[in-house]
Amino acid sequence: MMRLAEMLSYADIDQLHQLANTYSCDCNIHSKNELIQSLLGSIKREANIKEQLESLKKEEFHFLMYIVFDSRSTFTLEDLRAKAKFSYMENLDRDTYRKLVSVALKKGWIFRGVSRNAVSAFQVPEDMRKAWANTILKMEWGEQPNYSDPPFYRDEGIAIIEDLHQFLQYVSRHQPQLTSDGVIYKRNQQQLMELMSVQEELIEKGGWRFGYGRHFRDYPDRFSLIYDFCYYRGYIREEPGNALWTTPEAEEAFQLPPEILAMEMYKFWLRLYKRPISGLPMFIRLIGRAAERWMEEEALIRVLVPRIRPYYYDNEDSIARNRILKMMVHLGLLRKGIHNENTWVLQTTRLGKTLLESVEGYTMKDIILDRKDEG
Repeated sequence: MMRLAEMLSYADIDQLHQLANTYSCDCNIHSKNELIQSLLGSIKREANIKEQLESLKKEEFHFLMYIVFDSRSTFTLEDLRAKAKFSYMENLDRDTYRKLVSVALKKGWIFRGVSRNAVSAFQVPEDMRKAWANTILKMEWGEQPNYSDPPFYRDEGIAIIEDLHQFLQYVSRHQPQLTSDGVIYKRNQQQLMELMSVQEELIEKGGWRFGYGRHFRDYPDRFSLIYDFCYYRGYIREEPGNALWTTPEAEEAFQLPPEILAMEMYKFWLRLYKRPISGLPMFIRLIGRAAERWMEEEALIRVLVPRIRPYYYDNEDSIARNRILKMMVHLGLLRKGIHNENTWVLQTTRLGKTLLESVEGYTMKDIILDRKDEG
């Protein structure tokens, strides 16, 4: 990871001239050393950073967010085009996305480089990434109340893994009957819910539910994730119209350390949910940073909603609350509490910090588990 000074020293003279023009540098443009010193002063000055970010168009600001809230220091052109696409709230042509990448080069957000396999690559100066991220957080949330630990809060930790074990043990003991659609009967679902440390209301018929997993329309959100994770990893086998069974592979769930299984569950959720939720990896990193201290849930939602695309029946507010924040609590990434009877607050957990720093969702392929008849 290189800092801005190093990247400027390796940059070609054309990009330095371009940057000098962008930042209105008053120096001898024929002297590379003078150019670099002038640019360092202009780009790194805190007041200039804030002023530049405030002057950006909405899609430019979004694009910078997608660059800085990503743990990678090097991107391919395709990586950047994908981020440019996420930065707009509607689908546009590739030329538009290319222009956004050009803006990033002109402003010194990225610098041209070459990766190990000689593919054209773009790098982000590490010191500026931190400066831009901190400024974005201040601009988006300003001065927030400094909450102490609320008198009551919920930290689910790795409860989702404990409940996964409960589910597999129940299936192993009872081989619950399945409908012709391959769904566990309601009476067995209710028995399962009573075993769970986090209980959910069963799904009533009617209403749209699809896009977030193979049995999302049949089971409540958290249990649907547990079920689909077990199905995806081969821990269970369905015989529609007959029964649900565990497989020999299910033993892995009891042999792996719970923390490892929690990481695998988090990766699975990311890969499953980032297809319907464009930009999910950036959203969760943004939340993780913003909620390092207790943060009001409504303040997080207020920043997320304008950047979320609706997904068929699911509007922006529902996606922010139910698909992102609620599931981050269930996965142990966030803990949730209440202040003053009606102010819900969230904070990143130690587990959340570890997972957010060690897993980069952008590099993982989507998982598609929807059944064909789900739309």
